[in-house]
Amino acid sequence: MRTRHDRRKRIYATIITDEGFRNITVWIKRYVCKGKGRGKGKGKGKGKGCGKVYCSRSPFYPGCLYASPVVDTCLYLAAHNPFCRVEAILQSWGLQIDRDTIRSYVRRFGRRARNIAGVRIDNTSVAVNLVRLLFDATDVEELKARLPGEVFQDVGDETYPAIKGAKKRLREENLERALRGEKERPYPDSHTLACVYETLHKFFVSILVTPTAFNTMLADALERPAHGCVGSVRDGSKCYRGEHIDCVNHKPRRLIARDPVYRRLKKEAQSRAQIEEYCRLFYGRVREKEAERAAQMYPELVDGDGRFIGALSTNSMEGGNWRIKFGLKVPYLDPVSEEARTLLVALLDSMKTFDAGRPCESFAHLHGCFEYSSVMADKDNDRGPDTFPSRGGESDSSSDHTGEFGLWLNSAVLRAKQGREKALKALAATS
Repeated sequence: MRTRHDRRKRIYATIITDEGFRNITVWIKRYVCKGKGRGKGKGKGKGKGCGKVYCSRSPFYPGCLYASPVVDTCLYLAAHNPFCRVEAILQSWGLQIDRDTIRSYVRRFGRRARNIAGVRIDNTSVAVNLVRLLFDATDVEELKARLPGEVFQDVGDETYPAIKGAKKRLREENLERALRGEKERPYPDSHTLACVYETLHKFFVSILVTPTAFNTMLADALERPAHGCVGSVRDGSKCYRGEHIDCVNHKPRRLIARDPVYRRLKKEAQSRAQIEEYCRLFYGRVREKEAERAAQMYPELVDGDGRFIGALSTNSMEGGNWRIKFGLKVPYLDPVSEEARTLLVALLDSMKTFDAGRPCESFAHLHGCFEYSSVMADKDNDRGPDTFPSRGGESDSSSDHTGEFGLWLNSAVLRAKQGREKALKALAATS
């Protein structure tokens, strides 16, 4: 059903020699389809074959210059190194790949991951389902059906990595505010990085990176892949809805701020030790009450002695956030690059085989099926219709999974504000 068409030369890799750069090339065969199809010209519809030219199986991803082992190496190194550092490491190994090419491969990985495993709101992808990438499952509920007897518990939290250059701008702005006698701004401009983490088996469930402020709709989308987990732990943010455990670090911190005894101690205590002892007892009482409530709500996480053995705090997710930020190492102006590198960090963290100085095969590595090729082999559209809002006048041709949603959200907030102002004017007129 095919005939040989021609051969095409492809660059497998560029190596560094004493004489300079040298391209290692391979020949790829191409074929013409002769199977039944729509055909062309006068023979259209009469089964003369579609005439499509395609390549034979070869170690190359669609749209990538170098061979797939070279691209996989770039993605692996980019999980914990900035693009320029990856270029330097590869040069020390004798491979020449420039920083912009590495950046292109990483962004292509992020874009194709959204195509395969995007969590959508109104046909707009707003988050990435890592359960789909790691286990080829829709959500945790489907994963539980494959592994009877396993219990999963999720922890969700968000952090705000600063935009490149935002800290410097904040210092300059606060200096001017101080000279004018105004209150200083506490935080620099930042992106929203939100994650859901499975704390018993230690893998990331979903990830969201966006320039849009975190809200209830994004939180609902982020939690969708975690369907099937029990005992969800949240930090008390109003964005999260439904039954969940209040983090025993965040909850007492909010309660003790309104506690009259604590307020009086802060003014009248003769030593810091008195305040610390009261805080220790206060936090302990809140933890005991939350553990009792969680044991009644989630019997799957109770051992034979009646003790709650699940997570009661977002500490595991806080650690995951710090591991991601440590892996990123540098701030980004562009959320597309930041999201792609965040995905690589989270996937490598979930698939680890070594931890705390000793061999440790993770649950995702044991039961998962993730490979870089499962994402990079997907054919994507390099110039999607949606783009992130440009910052600093930069032009970006990459597809955006939150651009349309951000515009819709801003218009919805504006409509609500106008409606509220109209209602207040009507109320003032009647009074």
